[in-house]
Amino acid sequence: MKISSLNSSYAAKSFLGIAGLVLLINLIDKIWVDLNDVQIYSLASCAVGTLIGCFNNLFRLTGRTSIDIYYRNELRTHVFFIPACWILASPFSFILAFGLLSIIIFESRNVQDSKIQQRLNWELIGIYSVFILVCSVSSLYNDDPIHLGTVMSIYILSTGAIMMFFLLRHLVFLNSQMTSLTVANKALDLEKSWYSDLFSLVSHNIRTPLTTMYATLEVEKIKNTALATSPGYEKLEQELNKVLSIV
Repeated sequence: MKISSLNSSYAAKSFLGIAGLVLLINLIDKIWVDLNDVQIYSLASCAVGTLIGCFNNLFRLTGRTSIDIYYRNELRTHVFFIPACWILASPFSFILAFGLLSIIIFESRNVQDSKIQQRLNWELIGIYSVFILVCSVSSLYNDDPIHLGTVMSIYILSTGAIMMFFLLRHLVFLNSQMTSLTVANKALDLEKSWYSDLFSLVSHNIRTPLTTMYATLEVEKIKNTALATSPGYEKLEQELNKVLSIV
């Protein structure tokens, strides 16, 4: 489940990245003359990020990079998409941000090195804080957003939905795992309780006659009987104490 889900994620992102790059180039070609400098640089940045992301996912899908390197490259690749949040009209900018956030959270759990994980988590917080900030400011002050057209709009909506789907599917999988672990833990608790009761019963049933024997020996010792003064009395008392401590 885990491996197949990740491979599906890499394959889907590679396919969506290639499709997005084609649509983005086609969009730039159509509206080139109407773009200002900020829009041109933003779209170019988005195109570069998409291209790098495609290669990163393809390399991971074919096993050419480790999960740690992949995650680091993928997270930093998303910086290239920050300008797109400024030039796109809401809700597309928010969908883009949350879609990318969903998929990177889904994949990041597989980073093995705890130090890398901690550092990248801070980068994740930083990058997506900027994402949301740019989205919010753009929705208030961007009076001239790029008109994407029907095909590009459907693409962004579909991509965001697919990326969120991977995260939701993983959360459902984790929930089922937790449910299974809860059931297993309850079974272990019952078994533990059964063993505990068993050993308590056995211990009690053994300790009672031993304690009676020990008390009898103490009485003999106080009365200074022949048994208490016999050569084997001290040895018997030591062995009885040893057995009681074990029990």
